[in-house]
Amino acid sequence: MFICSVCEQPSRSVEGDNVDDSNDSNDSNDNDSVNNYFINDNDVMNNENPRFTLENFVNNLYSDVQLFLAQLYCIPGVSRQLVDEIVNGTSELLAGSISNLKDNVFHFISSFQDVPENYAVNILKLENMFSTLEKPFQFMNTEHQRFRSLSESGCFIRLVRFEMGNVDTYEKSHNGGLELVQKTIYGQMIPIRHALKAFLKLNGMFHSIREYVDRLGNDDRVSNFVQGTLWRELGLPFNQEGKFVLPLHLEYDDYEPDNAIGSHHTAHSLGALCATIPCPPPELQSQLDNMFTLTIF
Repeated sequence: MFICSVCEQPSRSVEGDNVDDSNDSNDSNDNDSVNNYFINDNDVMNNENPRFTLENFVNNLYSDVQLFLAQLYCIPGVSRQLVDEIVNGTSELLAGSISNLKDNVFHFISSFQDVPENYAVNILKLENMFSTLEKPFQFMNTEHQRFRSLSESGCFIRLVRFEMGNVDTYEKSHNGGLELVQKTIYGQMIPIRHALKAFLKLNGMFHSIREYVDRLGNDDRVSNFVQGTLWRELGLPFNQEGKFVLPLHLEYDDYEPDNAIGSHHTAHSLGALCATIPCPPPELQSQLDNMFTLTIF
């Protein structure tokens, strides 16, 4: 999983667990419901400032919730289960607090002596705003809804599962014995074109990389891969065509998710293929966030 936490609003990257959210019968057409759930108060008050319409309020809240969720998924060590618990706990906290606030506000309004113009319409709009705040995650309450919403906003890149082959393994048979069977094994891939596009679209990222590469081209001291003879030879045809090309380094490593000294320490060994751009500005080169996991198998 690759999630961006700026989202135009939510782009910083994080890789997570395998995602299989293809079946969720309760979540159909939820994004369409955001626009249809409330009345369109512009039909009632055509001269109202668009900034203060109910539709604008709901859309802004929806965007803020998207950003909040994207940032949660980006925190290292925060599992998907923990995100779900945070969402549920936040929903309960806001439901009680906003309900109490709504009662106090309407009690205060009821003490007004003079009824202003469009009083009924404004009260209805205010009530709908409070109802929205009481359930801010109503359209992103399940993980499937959250991933779909973040994916549509460009903040979430879905894993692609691919078949790698078969392995022979022993499994218990129906009669209690062991039998040799072939088991299909799969890997997970994050499309690099989407990950790099999200990374380079970060505010000022592409401009800072290009500016740094241009400075390196005018520096006689060799301090980066793009100043070496290999990259000069590889990049020359593209430079002659007026194209700006960045190198991409691939790295592979094995890792062990289980206890390294436990009895099953080799049972779930995995391999990871990662990619890095070797020429970001020096202050960004050592950041782990700028190393992209491409494939896990």
